[in-house]
Amino acid sequence: MKTRGLIQCASVASLGLLALAATQCSTTPTTNSTGTGTGGTVATSGGSAGSATVSGGTAGAVASAGSTSAGMAGTGTGTAGSAVGGSGGTATAGTGGTGGTGAGAGGTSGSGGAAGAGGAHPTSLNNFDGPVFYITKGDGTLHAMQEGTWTEIGTWSGLPITDAIRGSDADPVQGVFYFTHGAAGPASNGIADKMGSLGAWSLYENKLIYDKKLTHGVDQPTYGGGVVYVPAGEYTDSRAWFYYNAADGRLIGQEDGGSHPHDSIYKNGHRYYGGTEDTFLYALDLPGVQKIGPSPSGTAGVRPYTINGPETRAFITWSNYRGFSVANLATGAIIKSISFGGNPCHIAPSHGISISPDNKEVYVMDSCIDSVQVYTATDDPQLVITIPFAHKIHGGNEQNCAWDCGKDGWVMHSHDGKYVYIADSGDIIDTATHTIATYMEYLANCRHGFVEMDWKAGQIVDTTTHVGLGY
Repeated sequence: MKTRGLIQCASVASLGLLALAATQCSTTPTTNSTGTGTGGTVATSGGSAGSATVSGGTAGAVASAGSTSAGMAGTGTGTAGSAVGGSGGTATAGTGGTGGTGAGAGGTSGSGGAAGAGGAHPTSLNNFDGPVFYITKGDGTLHAMQEGTWTEIGTWSGLPITDAIRGSDADPVQGVFYFTHGAAGPASNGIADKMGSLGAWSLYENKLIYDKKLTHGVDQPTYGGGVVYVPAGEYTDSRAWFYYNAADGRLIGQEDGGSHPHDSIYKNGHRYYGGTEDTFLYALDLPGVQKIGPSPSGTAGVRPYTINGPETRAFITWSNYRGFSVANLATGAIIKSISFGGNPCHIAPSHGISISPDNKEVYVMDSCIDSVQVYTATDDPQLVITIPFAHKIHGGNEQNCAWDCGKDGWVMHSHDGKYVYIADSGDIIDTATHTIATYMEYLANCRHGFVEMDWKAGQIVDTTTHVGLGY
């Protein structure tokens, strides 16, 4: 399997001169013109620690606020075509490389080289080993569960998410859990403050790194190449995704995707953006394709989606559609749509889809009948099995929830492919037997705030992200 954190490259839209701190490398082309990265040192210090309880490993004291300085930005130029940014700095904070020059057809503004890497991750306070499932609770706590035994090996307080978590992702290189919380824009019902926030939590030091109040709503973010991409929220009448420096939460710029921004995936420098009032899934920097669709539903709206390992196929769910589509990422066209039948229950009856890490099966939510449908991950998907939930989703509400509490569900494979997590149900499925292996109460009341992190002898080596992707 590919290690996500070690292959990601900085990718930013062609919006002018950018300087990105804590970027791993810069290989994604941008377009035209001359750009010079501006330097500057970015320092981040730890936020409030909260309390920490850790078992099954070495806890230690909660670390005091540290400082990490990013390298100076490199320079990059482009002549009437695509300009490739500079290479990153060394493993410790340093100076970014010099950008390359590319040729081609004229385009829009180019960007400067990427900043040097921000250095090694902090010393770990946790001596974890193997896959660990991290999940939040609405009271501001974070819980670590050992995959397989399902023993709780760590609990921490101090996450500022009592206004509702909206999405999550992680950086396995620096060991940081990123999360959005608050409202999803001006039309959010049930919450007074219509804007959201972006937070970062150190999984090594067990403390809050930062929590940034934003000037827009939020939903499911995605991390890639030292940048966190945050949608403006499904209750926002726009197409804007804002991207932030992952190291300190500093705003870098924005780019457009689907209408009423909701879900996000970063893979190999490409960003996939889904909006709840759009009939297309949008792809940025994917060669030759900008839109994927259209929806087979008569109601606009892109719901959860996933991408296979070779990045040749997308599997997409839609508003008011029980089922999913498989799409060709080389053309943007829908190859085939699979309907489970009429939709008597919910605007998003298939709010959850995950592809197995080996790219062989897709698990798709069917909340109307409280089941997950398992299909072959092919251009002509065939039903493998229908697995009923032991704990129902349809008609239920999450507990410890500030707003938007209806149980929609979410589906995610473990990184090793052994399990599938069914959010809002709490059921965890054994993929070898297609039976329910266990139940997790935290998972029964959370669909937005969880990831798996893979540890080896006290070091994080990989992550699932919040989306069940192929490898």
